[in-house]
Amino acid sequence: MPPCLDDSITEDTDTFKAHLKTSLTVKEKNHQSIPTKTKQQRPNVVWLTSEDNSACWYRLYNTEHGAPMPNIERLAKHGIVFNHAYSCGPVCSVARSTIISGCHGPRTGAQHHRSQISAKMPKGLKLFPYYLRQAGYYTTNNSKEDYNYSSADKKGVWDESVMLIESKGDGDAFGRKNKVQIAKLIDIADLQLHPFPEARNQLAKALYSSQPQERYWGLISCAVFGTQATPFYETAKQLAASDPYGLVRVRAAEFLGLVEVADPMPVIYDVLNKTTDPIEVNLILNSVVLLRDAAGVQVDPSVIKNAEWAALSPLVKSRATYLTQ
Repeated sequence: MPPCLDDSITEDTDTFKAHLKTSLTVKEKNHQSIPTKTKQQRPNVVWLTSEDNSACWYRLYNTEHGAPMPNIERLAKHGIVFNHAYSCGPVCSVARSTIISGCHGPRTGAQHHRSQISAKMPKGLKLFPYYLRQAGYYTTNNSKEDYNYSSADKKGVWDESVMLIESKGDGDAFGRKNKVQIAKLIDIADLQLHPFPEARNQLAKALYSSQPQERYWGLISCAVFGTQATPFYETAKQLAASDPYGLVRVRAAEFLGLVEVADPMPVIYDVLNKTTDPIEVNLILNSVVLLRDAAGVQVDPSVIKNAEWAALSPLVKSRATYLTQ
């Protein structure tokens, strides 16, 4: 278990650091005095990351249909192959951030792919190469970083490297303060893992909740169930039309669009025209891309080209350009 997943993270930080320093034979202040023989015996470390992959694509895991990767296969032959390991995130930056920090992305706020608000490492912890550097290693990260942590957290990590509003970037503190509500939202999101008849009552409870986040995640789970969630079509129509929270309206419209019950775009355009938050716009445009590319929903390029919100930030412009090509 990564150290920052433990509820006693603050108390355990010193213990964790002491253990890591011992395992790396760290000499923070006088590593120059390490005997030459010891220096020569320390292994060099080359960390190769291949991202955005599925194991079934490669012959190493899929002998019949996988693509050959002879160099990786040679490394595997003389190393360790994990056959039951799963990525901690479905996109590269989230997984990379978890690996380099030892902290589960949602615990620190690093689970958002290239977020416009960087996350902060928990107090007292550093990114992994920092400890190698303190042990006397020369650390380099040329050239891609793509970690969802702040610039301050990257300071002192490498000798050479090219390259959420409420939480104020401190996902660990935010998570501690709101852990009960977050756990409840996770339970609602996990309803999609159950058969619909088992999830139905809890979905209804979420959709009629007074908490907008619960309605939001209830609608996402409904979208996953698709046409099985027919009993909630009318509720979704009501939420799409009049929910006081724009993102809830968008999720309701998205659900109805994916099951081809209603055109989601009038609701989505209305919400977009009422927001001035570029982060919210980006999130909504993700839904628009899904609806257009995966469900064949018609999107009017002229509406996007002429919208004020389409120029709110460089990232918004990039998404808008994709949708108007």
